[in-house]
Amino acid sequence: RFVIVFATLLVAFAIPHFALLTAFVGSIALPFLEYMVPCIVHLKLKCAKLSPLLIAADVTIIVMGVLATIFGVYFSGKALVVAMTTVTPQ
Repeated sequence: RFVIVFATLLVAFAIPHFALLTAFVGSIALPFLEYMVPCIVHLKLKCAKLSPLLIAADVTIIVMGVLATIFGVYFSGKALVVAMTTVTPQ
């Protein structure tokens, strides 16, 4: 555990704007893992037994997850580009 934490700290010190980079990666992965995958698995396993309302709810959550991913990638990517292109005086 110590090695993983130490390696993460080294990366955080070496990469400028590490928080923005992790926000960008998180906006790609987290909506997919938290919202879309459970609904996709639920639909895959129990689609024949589900009512149309539950299927519509799962599809709605999947669509909202896709939209959250798109907006998150756009805005965090935009913030990352602005931070990387801004010159700070030394």
